[in-house]
Amino acid sequence: MNQLKSAACTGGELLALRYDHTVPKARYVAQNNGKASRCYSIGRIYRRDNPQATRARYREFYQADFDIVGEYPPMAADAEVLKVGDFIIKISHRKLLDAMLTYCGVPANLFHPICSAIDKLDKESWETVRAEMIEQKGLPAEVADRIEPFTKMKGDMRTMIKELKARDWASCSAEANKAADVALKDMELLSDLLEAFGIKLKLFSLNLSLARGLDYYTGLIYEAVLDPTAGSAHGNMGSIAAGGRYDKMVGQFSSKTVPCVGVSVGVERVFAILEREALKQAEELGANVRESKTQVLIVSPGRQNLLQERCKLADQLLGAGFLVEAFTEKKMGFMDQIKYADVEGIPVVVVMGEKEIQKGVVKIRDQWRKKDDLDKEIEVPRTQLVEHLQKIRADNGAWNAQFTKPSEAF
Repeated sequence: MNQLKSAACTGGELLALRYDHTVPKARYVAQNNGKASRCYSIGRIYRRDNPQATRARYREFYQADFDIVGEYPPMAADAEVLKVGDFIIKISHRKLLDAMLTYCGVPANLFHPICSAIDKLDKESWETVRAEMIEQKGLPAEVADRIEPFTKMKGDMRTMIKELKARDWASCSAEANKAADVALKDMELLSDLLEAFGIKLKLFSLNLSLARGLDYYTGLIYEAVLDPTAGSAHGNMGSIAAGGRYDKMVGQFSSKTVPCVGVSVGVERVFAILEREALKQAEELGANVRESKTQVLIVSPGRQNLLQERCKLADQLLGAGFLVEAFTEKKMGFMDQIKYADVEGIPVVVVMGEKEIQKGVVKIRDQWRKKDDLDKEIEVPRTQLVEHLQKIRADNGAWNAQFTKPSEAF
């Protein structure tokens, strides 16, 4: 223990685990003169959080980021970042939130803590969030009650923009009116560009309960969640991607202001969703999820290992674009090798023994055919093996399927 304590204190430096990729990226941009670019990154990040395995929420996890850095036409980079797929995108704007809080009478020094409280509404009830605002943040109860109707405003972007433009922001203050005007013009332009990108606006929900607790956002903010009408196999996974515009961060590391916008994807959450969907589909098919991507297993019957010959054949098939295994972890009998192919969901077994080598042939076993199929196993010249495998691959969707064969195929 003393050695650990001594090692931890060496140098006397304070160290921190990486919270996200955004701040390090902004520092890098500042050190490289703010050059316009599209940046991609993936790596581990850390949070002091309560792990929830059912929601793929961990203290250490992988995050993948896409950011656009530099001056571009208004909302063009934002629209490009949001072209992420068929998810429901909850979207808001920090200036619109500032206008909302000013309108409701929230003091400027409480904007950030109140936004952090509002951002919990996807997990907590309004009563719980209201209590936090009043008891922990010191917000008057009547001000908190003015915020509630805004947090319930959500829906189609065009409809919501029209509704918010009709509100008398100027009656509150000139600052609130200006902030709301800038935000709503941004949202209108964004809607136009998203439609130009061919993105369905019905996938976007302008949602004033989305506040994003990080205070470095300066404009558009958003979160991507799965479409709740698409099924429940993924459970309550929460957001799988989030981001926004952070135009002032680079300026904290240099004298140059550089516009930036980006999105972060939770890799573990995506994998967890894919796994649950695969398990659900496999159950419907009466099959198992394949854990192997191998398309061809090369086996040798009898006591002859024929390792060199199998390696030569594997090299030929790999060169032809097939995913191949030439040997298993340990020595197996012929039927054990066939069973291994069944368990792993490998669609084709190529049998090559001494007799086959002497004759210049191989046997192809199509594992997805039923036992009584006459052409479940065929013998072909070795020179024609690639051609036959290509034909089987073209005729059989199992090659790229993520499931083992259905039970009725055994």
